[in-house]
Amino acid sequence: GCPDQASAAGGRHHCVLVLGAGLVWVSSAPRMEIFNLAFTISAVLTALATLSARAGSESSAPTTAAFRGFQLTFLVIYYVSMTADWLQGPYVYALYSSYGFSKHDIAVLFVGGFGASMVFGTFIGAAADRLGRKRFCQLYCVLYIASCGTKHAKD
Repeated sequence: GCPDQASAAGGRHHCVLVLGAGLVWVSSAPRMEIFNLAFTISAVLTALATLSARAGSESSAPTTAAFRGFQLTFLVIYYVSMTADWLQGPYVYALYSSYGFSKHDIAVLFVGGFGASMVFGTFIGAAADRLGRKRFCQLYCVLYIASCGTKHAKD
């Protein structure tokens, strides 16, 4: 939820959200209800579409116990990693703000980062298929660690 900070006009509560697209949205409480409703509807529709797609298809994927164990381990690590990545968004915003960046500069940094992911992500998957997924996973880890390391430098 949002921190309890009442504005000077009428005591309405406001919060700052860092959205997935790198946009910063200052919102009052009633708008949060709309956001939560839209999120819930989207989550339910996604779950229904996933269940519908899986119900009618026969997969040729391995179903051995060893594969299921590998799959479970992979998904747990993947979800923990993705959650950690998404949770850092608001803290990165606060970090940039503490370094003296303006809201506009921070928005440009977020949009630039997500835009680069969008552009390069389309090609990286094919390159990983050709040159080796394990190598690309290792390269991603090294680049991500370097990226996180840059957060500690003000310049």
